[in-house]
Amino acid sequence: MIANLLHESLTIRLMYEINQTNLKRKVTKDDELVKCLLDEKTFDMNKVVDLLSDLGIHANKSHVAIYMVSDYKDINTQDVVRLKMNPDSRDIIYSLLNERCLLIFKDIPENIKENEEIREYILKYIKKLKEMDFDDCYYFVGTLQHKMRQYVNSYKSCLWLKNHTKYEKNVPVFFMDYLTEYFFSKISVKDIENVYNYYIETGKKIDVEELEEISKALLMNDFNLTQAAEELFLHKNTLIYKLKKYEEVFQIDIRGSFQGKILLILISYMLREQNHKVQVGE
Repeated sequence: MIANLLHESLTIRLMYEINQTNLKRKVTKDDELVKCLLDEKTFDMNKVVDLLSDLGIHANKSHVAIYMVSDYKDINTQDVVRLKMNPDSRDIIYSLLNERCLLIFKDIPENIKENEEIREYILKYIKKLKEMDFDDCYYFVGTLQHKMRQYVNSYKSCLWLKNHTKYEKNVPVFFMDYLTEYFFSKISVKDIENVYNYYIETGKKIDVEELEEISKALLMNDFNLTQAAEELFLHKNTLIYKLKKYEEVFQIDIRGSFQGKILLILISYMLREQNHKVQVGE
């Protein structure tokens, strides 16, 4: 009986050691896979497919990048191994980019199609991460991608969020919530400045932070003045008064012209970027 118990104990221990070794190997394979996925210049599809096969990951699943940044403590390899040991981690790709940054390509089931369903699914997964002591972290969620060659773009959208948005610990930030800001950011600030420099010089007394808040509220509420005013805790007439002031300074029709609305957002973006440069000493 004792011999049987010892044999069983040794077997369990041996299996545990084997599993740990395999998991560590899988983490290493994950790192290699992510390196290939992020290598745009020499992307090797055959190598990617081989690595997916080695890891037992389905090649035909859609994935979304989740970029997790620890605020105060390092993430070590054992932390990633723990993630890999979860039963629902079969088709998830993990790679520790450095001591504080973990890149995750989370698989999305085929039956989940709607944006809100996808968001809810990702939020549940991030909740599990936090329950596994991955708290005090910042979470950036990129674009959903189906082609492996495009996974790098999901990662890039996470980096854009980190560099261009306001965020707080343990509150996931989704790239899809910032599409307008993203596309506006692709327009050269210098080009806008070249056109509107004269008007900006004549309207130096404008409160840039207030302009940014108003522009954002208008954009998020489809330029509905009543809803935007409520969000800004302003009377509607006060908001109209401020818009009239912007119309006079920048010589654009904000309330009655689609072009004027777009230009207001662009000018707001430019002034914000200028302020940022001044603050960081550029």
